[in-house]
Amino acid sequence: MKPVVFDDINGVLLPFGYYLHTGHTWVKIEDKNTVRIGIDDFALRLLGKFDDIKTPLMGKEIFQDKTAITVLRNGNKASFTSPVGGVVTEVNSTLRKNPGLINDDPYADGWIFSLYCPNLKNDLKKL
Repeated sequence: MKPVVFDDINGVLLPFGYYLHTGHTWVKIEDKNTVRIGIDDFALRLLGKFDDIKTPLMGKEIFQDKTAITVLRNGNKASFTSPVGGVVTEVNSTLRKNPGLINDDPYADGWIFSLYCPNLKNDLKKL
């Protein structure tokens, strides 16, 4: 992936070219209807390194604003909603093996899964 460029807004770094969801997830458009999804840096700083990340399986349909990601740390769990709806086309296998890597580079190598989003244009209006 290309390096991420950030906008500095009053000391808060926001990734340029990403769509952010109020549930602390993000969307990066990869192709016309294909996106990558991850968890934003703010949530990762609050929660720390994860022991495990649970994601939907490839081929599963997920819906905007519905739980799609669950993270576990020291026996506690937190859930995150999907910022857009679609069908899972890929899961980041590197994160499944080493979930703590998401904290090191959440907007590039720390992506969680890819989706095919037939209603992407409409879904993005809510972000």
